[in-house]
Amino acid sequence: MSHFNAGRYRESAHWQARALAEHPSSTWIHATLCPAYGLGGQKSEAEHSLHLLRREYPDLTVEAAMAAYPPVSAAYRERCARGPAWPRLAFMNPS
Repeated sequence: MSHFNAGRYRESAHWQARALAEHPSSTWIHATLCPAYGLGGQKSEAEHSLHLLRREYPDLTVEAAMAAYPPVSAAYRERCARGPAWPRLAFMNPS
């Protein structure tokens, strides 16, 4: 989280992706990985991360994801909750 807080989104995404590779069943990591990818300008990775998160949690909303975050600052939550962090979430407006 320190990389994310410092605005080093690509570095944050790198370490989160590494943790996910070591613990593939920890799909909830995508709730913080997706915003790191998005804010780091890695749109396709953000979209893929979001897809994997939605596959595991099909009824997830941005609000529910934010409520389930670990204890983080309001600024952290704010950056995670707004675009382009979540690539204009399909689940904000389900089709």
